[in-house]
Amino acid sequence: MRFEFCLIKSLIVVSTLISGLGRAETLHISHCLMGCPIDANARNELVVRHLYAASVSPDTHIADWIAYRVVEGGLGVASLLSRDWQTDELVEYGLKVEQLDSAASEMVQANSGSAQASDSLSNEIQISVNDRGRLAPMSSFAATGYWSDINLLSNFAYLKSGMRVGPWSRLDQSINDLVVRGGEYFVISGPVFNVIDQELGNANLPAAYFKIIASSSGEVSGFVFDQDLQQHEAYCAQSTGLEEIESLTGLDIFPQAPDWPIVNLDMKLGC
Repeated sequence: MRFEFCLIKSLIVVSTLISGLGRAETLHISHCLMGCPIDANARNELVVRHLYAASVSPDTHIADWIAYRVVEGGLGVASLLSRDWQTDELVEYGLKVEQLDSAASEMVQANSGSAQASDSLSNEIQISVNDRGRLAPMSSFAATGYWSDINLLSNFAYLKSGMRVGPWSRLDQSINDLVVRGGEYFVISGPVFNVIDQELGNANLPAAYFKIIASSSGEVSGFVFDQDLQQHEAYCAQSTGLEEIESLTGLDIFPQAPDWPIVNLDMKLGC
C-alpha cells in the first residue's frame, strides 16, 4: 500500500468562514483529533511539524503535549536510524542542542518560570542520558521520509529509563500493532507535574507522563505512567480515565468533542 503522509492535502488546512459582516478563521491541524488540547492558562508556542504538533512551554522549555497520528504506512524498523538530537528552530523558547551535554550527563534548563529567563540558562538539572526520550516514538514513523522530525527537541521528554524501556515502550508497540490490524489512531502525550514540585520551583522535572489513544469513531483510552515505574511493570495497570488526565494536566484534551469517550480502547490494546 502506497503511503502518502497527508502532505498532498497539506498538514494544515485553514478554513475561512464568512457569516454576515463577520469573518473568522478556523485552524485545523491534522495531527489533532477533535481539536488540539487547550490550556487556558498557557503562554505556549505551538509548533506543527510533518509528524506531530507540539505545545512548548516557555517555562519548562519542553512540550506540555504532543499530538500525532499513527497509520500503517508510517511504521518501520527504527534500529538503524540516527538518534542525534536537533534544535527545533521554529521554537523560540525550546531546548537547544547545546544545552544537552552527553559527556556530563546533564541537561541545562532555565528554572525561573519566565520566558525571558531562557537566555540565562543557569540551573543545571542532572538528567542521565539514559533518561532522555521521545514523546512521539521513532518506530511509528520510521518508514516516512520525515522520520528525522522525531529527533527535534520539541519532541524531547524526560523519561526515566525503567519506565521508558518497559511499560511506556510496550504501549507504543501495542499502538503500532493495533494500527496494523486496521485503521488510524491519534495519540496525545505529555508530562504531569507534581504540584508540590511546582511550588518548590522544580516543575521542569515531570513526576509522570500521560498518553491518550483515540480513533475518529470515538474510541479512547488513557494512561498515566509514574516516573518511578520499573521495567517489568505492565502498561495496562497504568490505565486511567480521560477526566483524570485532564484534572492532572489542566488540559481540555478534545475541545471539540465534549461527549467523549464513546468506547474504551483498552481491550484492543491488550488490556
